[in-house]
Amino acid sequence: MTKTKTEIDTLKFSIWDYGGQKVFYSLHHLFLTKHGVYLLIFDMRNAIDMESGDAFGYIRFWLNVVWLHAPNTPVLLVGTFLDEVERSDMEKIDKNLKAILSTMSYSTVKNSVDNLSFFPISNKLGLGISIVKDTIDKVARKQECVTTQVPMGWINCLEGLIGNGDQKWIRLFDLREQAAEHGIKSMGEVDSMLGLFHELGMLIHLTQTSSLQEVVTIDAQWLIDSIGTVIRDKELHQYNMKSVSRAGFEKELKKMISTGVADFDLLEFLWKYEQAEFLVDLMKQTTLLCDWKFNDDDKLSYFIPSLLSQSQNELDHAQVKREIDGNTCVFQFEFLPVGVFDRLVCLCVGYSAKLRDSDLPNLPGPIMQYKDSCTVWLGDNDEIRLFLDEGKKQIQLIVGSNKEIARHSLTVISSMLLKLKQDVIGTGIRWRINFIKHITDSENIVLTYDEAVKEMLDPWFGADDPLGGDNEEHESAHIDIDSYLLRLQEL
Repeated sequence: MTKTKTEIDTLKFSIWDYGGQKVFYSLHHLFLTKHGVYLLIFDMRNAIDMESGDAFGYIRFWLNVVWLHAPNTPVLLVGTFLDEVERSDMEKIDKNLKAILSTMSYSTVKNSVDNLSFFPISNKLGLGISIVKDTIDKVARKQECVTTQVPMGWINCLEGLIGNGDQKWIRLFDLREQAAEHGIKSMGEVDSMLGLFHELGMLIHLTQTSSLQEVVTIDAQWLIDSIGTVIRDKELHQYNMKSVSRAGFEKELKKMISTGVADFDLLEFLWKYEQAEFLVDLMKQTTLLCDWKFNDDDKLSYFIPSLLSQSQNELDHAQVKREIDGNTCVFQFEFLPVGVFDRLVCLCVGYSAKLRDSDLPNLPGPIMQYKDSCTVWLGDNDEIRLFLDEGKKQIQLIVGSNKEIARHSLTVISSMLLKLKQDVIGTGIRWRINFIKHITDSENIVLTYDEAVKEMLDPWFGADDPLGGDNEEHESAHIDIDSYLLRLQEL
């Protein structure tokens, strides 16, 4: 695939620089591919002392993210400012990194030249960079995708697509016509070609729905910029309020920023009336937004939970926790990526919207003041609360004493998390389910799932197990969101 027509032994790389702001973390799954080599860059000056700075938390976070979405891919740890760090300090850094890696079930590419677990470089003096380049070339050539045999017609078609720098996307119908010019005439072969190039990160072609399938994204930056127009750091990237006001959307924009509810007309304006339906569908299928059916008017609207603010301070956070009372089920994660809770809320709100469309037209709208807590209805009088505790890597499900509601909500939330695992987050994410058993007003104990089943813990369990003892397989994986939410109603 990567062999060019004239330089047989040359590898070509596309270089991606992932946004460091937290608001962009929810987009990782679109671009982290198993067919890549990853460089995790850190400032060595902040990594000499394990206790100083947040360098090691940063390293641990990004290692988890890469291995979650792209397991078993090569990762190089690259430390900068070699010209300012002594050899003795590099040995301290190496010791600290090895301590971190020893607690994780992963490995990184070793620096055999310097006998270190990372690659020290100086951009200022150009030191160490050739070692990094040689290592990237070496590990890349060992990847199976590099030796994959690809028809020349596929390569010519791809070069024709990406050679036009002004083209951000192309309709599938037009692409098939171009592919035919390169001898690719069957729809099956076109689909196979697009599937391979999508896996390799050369383009983006999603197939969950017909509207997604009809658009092939050639310039991934266009996609990032489009989604980033909506999901953005409000402090760093502010809107042009004069332009918004002239277009008559000032009120709608303020509502979107404060409540997370966005009208389609506003989104269409922000996206400059280019492929708005496609972008909405893409964000829905990747659970970045969901249908919002709780307006007082008939406007087409969507809910984007990641736009809401976190609890502003410890007092707000504590107040949210105090307001949450009831029977608690805890989903305890080994690593809880940013955005999982937002996506779970998205599915819950979308599910409520589907119910409101059916036989529960008066279903209340979700209550969500902060992005780490949510009250939502999964049916008539079927109120549940979800709470995110990032520090403990937990998502808590809180219900009242109604057994039917407790069992139903446990089944629905478990199904939703499995759906996210299969379709978005990555199969590397793991969690266990625990339950809080109230002994007295001041004493609680934690029960494992099996202990709670055996004890028939009220209100979650009766004579049978609502999850059937199987939390891994999920028959709804990779089906479109609307069909999945409709299927959930049958549970």
